[in-house]
Amino acid sequence: YDSPGSFLMSHLQTAERLLAEADDELNRQTDPARILDQALAECDEALRLAPDDVAALRGRASTLLKRASAEAIFERNKMENWDAAIAALDLAIARCPGDAALLLDRSHGWAMRAQTGSDRRRDPLPDCSRAISDAEKALEIDPGSAVARLRRADAYHVRAERKAILNED
Repeated sequence: YDSPGSFLMSHLQTAERLLAEADDELNRQTDPARILDQALAECDEALRLAPDDVAALRGRASTLLKRASAEAIFERNKMENWDAAIAALDLAIARCPGDAALLLDRSHGWAMRAQTGSDRRRDPLPDCSRAISDAEKALEIDPGSAVARLRRADAYHVRAERKAILNED
């Protein structure tokens, strides 16, 4: 007899293995879309078994963030990819508000969303402010985090770039 918890762990471990395979594909500069879709399916199945499981929420958020990043690398950068990743991170952060790593992932998502699209009418500056805010919250949780400082600096850099582009119009 297998418990629901063992099925949940099995799906999460498979998703984790698939994410590692996706990293390998990215390192070889090959498209990991199929692998990431499989990882997302594993996370979704884990969430079906345990809708509020923090590890499953974190896994789904990480998978969507990696998929959005991969899509951007392969020049299929779309706003909805970042929106999906940020929404998944919102759910995970709601369950674990003091998790600096989740805040840093969402900061990255907001910064990337700010850089997405060529629609000059869309104001990217609120996304930059959200990226900065999430990085600063992560720094409050972990003041010595170099990653949090880098994410915050990146968000300020994106904001400066976006402001310059808006001022060109």
